[in-house]
Amino acid sequence: MIQRMNCVQNQIITHVKYLIRDKVTAFIITGGKDNVQHEAGELMMFWSELGFVFGKFPFVGWSRGWYAEDTENNLDTMEGTQQMHQDIMRTICGAVEMSKLVRKSRYDEHVLISHTKAAFK
Repeated sequence: MIQRMNCVQNQIITHVKYLIRDKVTAFIITGGKDNVQHEAGELMMFWSELGFVFGKFPFVGWSRGWYAEDTENNLDTMEGTQQMHQDIMRTICGAVEMSKLVRKSRYDEHVLISHTKAAFK
């Protein structure tokens, strides 16, 4: 999916045309391997370059470690399922709250106007 988004990034670079405006995103990362934070960092870097913004708690992820390839058993207890639900809700609420703030403050419009003025000085 990221490779397909390069056309959006190319519009910024070649035509100074911003196709993504005032969009908030968050990630749910699953898998049996370590490095959930690394994957989140890579995703956040790329998506922010396209113009997306992130709220508080921008990702949620689970991993049982490098050797645990049985992701279906990551949260096999009722307590684990409840914790997963709480983590997802925290991430969703952070994204929703950020989207309200972005819309109210016209964040993207202010950033792009400042960028355009600086480019022509």
